[in-house]
Amino acid sequence: MFLQQITNGVVLGSIYALMAIGYAMVFSLLELINFSHGQVFMFGAYIGLYASKLIADNILVVFGVAMLIASILGIGVQQIAVGPLRKKAAPKVSSLITTLAMGIIIENAVLIIFGSKFQGFKPPFTVHYLDIAGIRISSLEIIIIALSIFLMIAISLFMYKTKYGMTIRACSQDSEITSLMGVNVGSVISATFAVGSLLAAIAGVLIGYYYNFVEPSMGAIVGLKGFTASVLGGRGMISGGVVGGLVLGIVESLGTMIFSAQYRDSISFTILILILLFKPEGLLGKRRAK
Repeated sequence: MFLQQITNGVVLGSIYALMAIGYAMVFSLLELINFSHGQVFMFGAYIGLYASKLIADNILVVFGVAMLIASILGIGVQQIAVGPLRKKAAPKVSSLITTLAMGIIIENAVLIIFGSKFQGFKPPFTVHYLDIAGIRISSLEIIIIALSIFLMIAISLFMYKTKYGMTIRACSQDSEITSLMGVNVGSVISATFAVGSLLAAIAGVLIGYYYNFVEPSMGAIVGLKGFTASVLGGRGMISGGVVGGLVLGIVESLGTMIFSAQYRDSISFTILILILLFKPEGLLGKRRAK
């Protein structure tokens, strides 16, 4: 039972980690929490669902269309809610509020377009189950873990081994100096929002497949859990997002074994409160001197 819950936690934690990476990328660049990220995740799940219905029930089509549309939406959020305020040197709390407002707008748009009812969302393949040393794991769960690991490695290589990734990191260190060197900082910020949003779309499709449904309010809860994972691991750190996501998923699953599944969300948000109170820099972060 214990190992089974650990496995379940790793599956969910992998999805939380993808969400946390999106938060971390934006925070490292702007020191801004993008509170529309959860709604982009939810919107990506819906786009994946309708891509399977209207275009082709093919996993590559589903992910491809969801990633593309979510990336465009992410750029839109940046252009509407963040970019104008950044140019005016407005307080960061202003951008935080506008991203929160964008999240509400996205959720209400989904309610108007797709309705408020739960909609079934099954993977386009037969799910098989394996029993390994007393642990029951499905082929879908293996795909979720494997795809998440691949994406985490790919993002790390992109950020640390490619010219564009190094440009993003340079902007996060000092955007003014980077701008003087001829870098279009606005384009870098838009690209960062796009990458974070496509990761959110992948996470949305994966969790839709995992639970076999999508619904408009799913973005708020999973978005907050992704934020919790980012804070837990260390805000602005990709590695922190990965660690935070996995730790959160495992603790959440073990908590449901000890208490009850109905307390799953309470466990996650209790962790958020505790980490903010006692270790706000996160597990991998370093405390800044005041």
